[in-house]
Amino acid sequence: MFAISFITFHREVVAQIVTVQKLYPVKLSSFGQVQPGLGKYGTILANYHAEVLQLKKYIRAYLILALFSGLIIALDQYTKWLVRSNLQMWTDSWAPWDWLMPYARIVHVPNTGVAFGMFQGLGNLFAVLIIIVSLVIIYIYPRVPESDWSLRLAMGFQLSGAVGNLIDRLTIGHVTDFISVGNFAVFNVADSSVVVGTFILILGVWIQERNEKKNNANSPSPEEEMRSTSTGSMNISEDYEQ
Repeated sequence: MFAISFITFHREVVAQIVTVQKLYPVKLSSFGQVQPGLGKYGTILANYHAEVLQLKKYIRAYLILALFSGLIIALDQYTKWLVRSNLQMWTDSWAPWDWLMPYARIVHVPNTGVAFGMFQGLGNLFAVLIIIVSLVIIYIYPRVPESDWSLRLAMGFQLSGAVGNLIDRLTIGHVTDFISVGNFAVFNVADSSVVVGTFILILGVWIQERNEKKNNANSPSPEEEMRSTSTGSMNISEDYEQ
């Protein structure tokens, strides 16, 4: 949506920029500033430059998100393909060592619910919800400050997990779960990605709150500032009287 609006703005302004550069030669490196003497054309150049910078920022953010999420989604789909190709549904199981079988194993279990086998039979409803959540993440991601790395990383993991399971629902009608540990619910790489993203999000919020408390503890309270200001004023007054 942003790209479409930018292209429309670009088409409208290019003709004016060409006219301005013919009348008043302007270096490209100065596009970020309103040129004196150009009037509204200087503002047009500055706005155009701001739009270009914002578009570059969005493109960079989306490239990072696509690369990160693409790798996890590819791993998720590849492992599910291996399971579907080599293990019969419900019956077969595999482990690299026989002694590991009672504790952890690879199985082939269809899941029409959500992560870890919950809410069976509601796959279509959750597919719609996953699409909405994925679109929200895609929209919000480039607007998150680059300094907020935990939120960006969490959103990347959660988008990867959501899309990985969504592909299953749209192509085969159910999600392929295959990682079985003890008596815990069977899950897959996409489920793990969602859990990791949630953990990172909680960890990031905790770190941010801890840093805020630390900064507040180091900064003087309003009462201390007033006391310090009052003391300074009294010292100045005494020096003046002397």
